[in-house]
Amino acid sequence: MSYFIYQEKRIYYSESGKGNPVVFLHGNTASSRMFEMLLPLYEEHFKVILLDFLGHGRSDRLTEFPADLWQEEARQIIALLEHLDYGKVSLVGSSGGAWAAVNAGLLRPDLVGKVVADSFDGRTLGEDFARKLLNERAGAKQDEQAVGFYQWCQGEDWERIVDMDTKALVQCAEENLPLFFKPISELEVPLLLMGSAGDEMVRPDIWDEYEAISGKTGAEICMFSSGGHPAIYSNAERAAEAIRQFLSRADVRKDCNDIVIRPLKPEEYSVLEDFLYDAIYLPKGAAAPPKEIINQPELAVYIADFGQADDLCLVAEAYGHLLGAVWTRILAGKIKGYGNVDEHTPEFAISVKKEFRQQGIGSKLMQEMIVLLKSKGYEKVSLSVNKDNYAYRMYQKQGFHVIQKRDEDNLMVLELKETTKL
Repeated sequence: MSYFIYQEKRIYYSESGKGNPVVFLHGNTASSRMFEMLLPLYEEHFKVILLDFLGHGRSDRLTEFPADLWQEEARQIIALLEHLDYGKVSLVGSSGGAWAAVNAGLLRPDLVGKVVADSFDGRTLGEDFARKLLNERAGAKQDEQAVGFYQWCQGEDWERIVDMDTKALVQCAEENLPLFFKPISELEVPLLLMGSAGDEMVRPDIWDEYEAISGKTGAEICMFSSGGHPAIYSNAERAAEAIRQFLSRADVRKDCNDIVIRPLKPEEYSVLEDFLYDAIYLPKGAAAPPKEIINQPELAVYIADFGQADDLCLVAEAYGHLLGAVWTRILAGKIKGYGNVDEHTPEFAISVKKEFRQQGIGSKLMQEMIVLLKSKGYEKVSLSVNKDNYAYRMYQKQGFHVIQKRDEDNLMVLELKETTKL
């Protein structure tokens, strides 16, 4: 057994497998034992590190848990990473372990590679959390299967640990204590949010909460249509595949120098169909339309017979994949573009794949296209943007200004040639 010392107490951890190191973090009232049956899904791909938080499993016991439990557990994670000295290590946190993992990423992004947050309530505890928790824990103590799980994870003192945990979480909820060291929008490391639609132990609006977090952090979302709590267990094989793909993918936010902006090749024009579809703005909670929507004349005009004299397109490429595209064309014919201003001004269209948004790729594409348009002698360029689209601020930063406010969108223009004052 391996231990390290934290605040004069021993914390248990184990290591197995080969590859990049990944720490798996258990939830409340559980221990690292919950991951033992999942090890075959990960050991061939990663060095798997399991940890028992203080007061759990094979780690030293405490007399009580603090109300800011998940922040304290984040400090224990950081202490482990410093002890191991492996450089950046990714974290997979399930249920309560997800809060601890995100907190560790907020606290020490220099030590944390990526974070997977599985089956948790997000930025706040769900409505009536304390009452529901008390009822759930009371019922669990009468449930033979639940008691067996507690005993398996904790040993003979399982009930004391469960009671300590319940007390800490109820205090956290009733005092409305912050769940994170700082706003989650300040998270600098890549984040994957994972869950199951059938999970009754998380807030009922979990999908909306995950989308809200994604909007602030650029997080990816993996939501399984079935399964219970937690997703990493109830959807074990599919969850393992999603986690393996996420952790193995290169992080373009940390490797921006490896992104190449280049012209789209004629043989690649077909990819504009995907980028056009991804560029469709969806209000919060709106269902994605079928892809056939891009065949409607008012959308098809943006890519139909692409490659004409005034058509320009640049793409962002990294690691052999196209991450985003920006293209311009003059849409002043019978079917005009939403951002058309006249028959001489090209109109912007830009699209970045969802998992790579809010990482500076869109801005980089726009800057390169602006330089290209200037070199071609265009006097200005236009675009249309929904008023609620987060990209609106990006366009403003690039120098676009509103020339017409409409019901749902704004018509914006960027002057490419400075006016000479006499």
